[in-house]
Amino acid sequence: MTDVTIREGEVILSAIGNAYSSLTLNSVDASGTVITLGLSAEASISLTVSDSTLSGISWGGYSNAHGTRIHARDTRFTGDGLSSFSRGACHHEVTIEECVFESGGIHVGDLSTGYSVCNGSFGRTTVRRSRFLDAGIIYGAVFGAQDNSIPGDFLAELDANRFSGAGISASLVHGFVSSTGAAALQITNNIFESGGRCLVVSWGVDNIDPSDLPADFRLDVVNNTFVGCGTGLLLTTNSHPPGLNTHTDVIANNIIKGGSVGVSINGIVDHDLSIVGNDVHGQSTGAYVGDLPDQTGFNGNISADPLFVAPATDDFRLRSSSPCIDAGFSGLEVPRTDYAGTPRPLDGNGDGVVAPDIGALEFVRLDADGDGFPAGPDCDDSDPSIHPGAVDLPGNHADENCDGNAVCDSSASWRSHGEFI
Repeated sequence: MTDVTIREGEVILSAIGNAYSSLTLNSVDASGTVITLGLSAEASISLTVSDSTLSGISWGGYSNAHGTRIHARDTRFTGDGLSSFSRGACHHEVTIEECVFESGGIHVGDLSTGYSVCNGSFGRTTVRRSRFLDAGIIYGAVFGAQDNSIPGDFLAELDANRFSGAGISASLVHGFVSSTGAAALQITNNIFESGGRCLVVSWGVDNIDPSDLPADFRLDVVNNTFVGCGTGLLLTTNSHPPGLNTHTDVIANNIIKGGSVGVSINGIVDHDLSIVGNDVHGQSTGAYVGDLPDQTGFNGNISADPLFVAPATDDFRLRSSSPCIDAGFSGLEVPRTDYAGTPRPLDGNGDGVVAPDIGALEFVRLDADGDGFPAGPDCDDSDPSIHPGAVDLPGNHADENCDGNAVCDSSASWRSHGEFI
């Protein structure tokens, strides 16, 4: 049975029993509309939205429902954003691409408690190339399987997004410890501007007992740029007996500039930490705090001004003289493209060695005139006769060799210029 109701700016789509309900919206302008998806036992709902304007989407219902599938692309959310209620976050599959969230962000978890308690999979969320102008992304879940029949899991892939207010907060608890559980957060190529705590990840285990089955947690925070955050990255883990869980954390190739604290880690039992190739610079309280000693000077971690092109106008590309160029960690966790879609890695410093940069944006050496010298060292990349090493010809007031002086060098002559002066 499928039931679709429309009333005064609200669309309600509900699935009952074994029903599969689907709704597709394309080029809809309804900035005051909230779409509500309701689930009951063994039901599933699919919603596809593209090239539209909505206030928000809300979904929820029975925890053992087959799940909610939402795919939004090129859509502007003017109000509530995306949120789940009751146990609707369980078994979800949400994909957001090239969307703008003006006010509300994305909240996956019971809004009343902050958590959804799921028997089995919590679900999967993918958010790419989207803008969050105020609120950010919040996850809250207790997941697992009470009878071990369904491994509890959760996966979030957040890539190439921009957060101008709040950032990302994830609180994930392996709650049914008679079962295996796994949670993975992949946070890559994002830009965080200002805000309090820009990225917060809290791992937890409830009702813990050394005889219970372990949970596996994985966190990849790679090639992001944090600017002006109160705390760039905060990672916490609740107290538990050693050996109960496994935590793999890769924090690599991030720029964390300004603010109060760069990286704060509280609770490191069972953690396999890899903190490599980061530039954490200019914090008023400390670059690394909590249970983590200062990492500056170890494993490619530096503390230097990243030299953004124009930070005052939110242009966080790297200047050609940036210490972050080709200074990053090379590993499987490094994304193959950057925030702008540029291939990564590139040979940014021209030494013939390809290596990823630190930060969300890879430095691109352009050679528009094809003279073998990229823009930067080439002071006029539109003229192939002008580049470092060229003969500086007399009498034309041009700086052919890019040495900063429009004066001919000793090798110039009437012959190379072509006429007497």
